[in-house]
Amino acid sequence: MFDSMTDESWRPQPSVVAVCIAMAVVGLSTTAVGVASRGIADEVDVSLRALSWIVGGFLVAAATFALLGGRMGDVIGRTRTFLLGTGVFAAGALVAALSPGPGVLIAARLVQGVGAALLLPASIEIVAAHPPPRRRDRRPGWHRGRRPGDDPPTGDQDLTQA
Repeated sequence: MFDSMTDESWRPQPSVVAVCIAMAVVGLSTTAVGVASRGIADEVDVSLRALSWIVGGFLVAAATFALLGGRMGDVIGRTRTFLLGTGVFAAGALVAALSPGPGVLIAARLVQGVGAALLLPASIEIVAAHPPPRRRDRRPGWHRGRRPGDDPPTGDQDLTQA
């Protein structure tokens, strides 16, 4: 399918667009809560300790369960894991928006973090599976800053020779 296409005619598949939108929403959620923390503290009337859990709990949960998200992608498939993560994240966001107090808000942010942990590894795999046609051979080096044809790293030679 890709072989007859040129880079100019290539368009990202809907799954790649959906992944990009979902990851933007996750990033926006993380940033927005951090920026709005003072307003959250005033509106929900929380202590500094609870506020730190509201802001940081998401990141703790996301980091803790990221390995599980990657393994789930291997076992049940990246698309199913992505959809599950999206659902968990959305459920956490809905509960957070409707939370009556700090305890429920902290729990909802932890649930959002688990959803993000499922989303992230699956989204990386989905995007990596859909490169532009002429760039498929370069995909393995994208995350390492290497190009096809580069010599493999040989230890300290890279550091001592300019």
